[in-house]
Amino acid sequence: MAKIPTKWLISANKSFDTVRAFNELKTLDWNQGMYKLEEGDIVYIYLGKPIQKIRLKCKVVKANMATSDIDDRKYITGITDEELEEEFVESYGNSMRLTVLSEFVESDLFGAKALAEHGVRGQIRTPRKITEEVLDYIEQIDAEENTLKKFSKNRVIINELARVNTETILEDEKIDSEEVVGKEREILTKARVNQSRFRQKLLERYDGCAICGMNMSDLLVASHIKPWAESSAKEKTSVENGLLLCPNHDKLFDKGYIAFENDGSVLISSLISKENYDLLGIDEDMKIELTEANVPYIEYHRKNKHIW
Repeated sequence: MAKIPTKWLISANKSFDTVRAFNELKTLDWNQGMYKLEEGDIVYIYLGKPIQKIRLKCKVVKANMATSDIDDRKYITGITDEELEEEFVESYGNSMRLTVLSEFVESDLFGAKALAEHGVRGQIRTPRKITEEVLDYIEQIDAEENTLKKFSKNRVIINELARVNTETILEDEKIDSEEVVGKEREILTKARVNQSRFRQKLLERYDGCAICGMNMSDLLVASHIKPWAESSAKEKTSVENGLLLCPNHDKLFDKGYIAFENDGSVLISSLISKENYDLLGIDEDMKIELTEANVPYIEYHRKNKHIW
């Protein structure tokens, strides 16, 4: 029986630009110390003051490494050009290799106060296993792309900066309910209308999923190429920043497990074993049609979201 991955919460060094490092390198070596993390474990990375929020979800791809050979010195706060020009030397000490799975917008949903309310005790410094209570809360947000989610106490928590898609916009009757009032209702209504128009443009452009051709319109997802949270107002609604995808391929693309070259040729993450290709409906010869205007967004996704 396969081992169920342990979930961990760890704190990042404030003198290291962790989010940018993972965005650009995708994989980093991390001090493991005496803690018993194993390959396959999931790690949530919490940034300390002044941010005090979880920003990243990673996977341990190697554990208990005697040396670290990834040069990430340029992300150290205050490092000089002269120091960077010095020859890189492998560091020694028990370390683990982390590959980023998800980056969360800087949301109060993942803030210190919310985490404390759901079971995180004390200051987050050394690695700790995540309790069921905390994990239930974190995964509830993660499953909904950290956008709109109804939690306990009948509260509706809205993150205006987060990614909005057809899976996360509340239904009309929920928007019209008494629980959502004033500016919250205005935000939700505007997001719903804009997303509906965006989806309609993609349905008019594509006959079905841009990858596999599946054409059940009720199941097709209007997927942003450059994530909604990272797009300008114009990019959020531009049909050139979208692909119409089936739920399976949308999730693979959104999570960075597949990406595309500028000619539409597919790139498949090394984290997907070839025995899973058929099960996931992917193969190395897949190619999609792209417009010239799609290319800048495809490049952004490939450089910033793809898990190599």
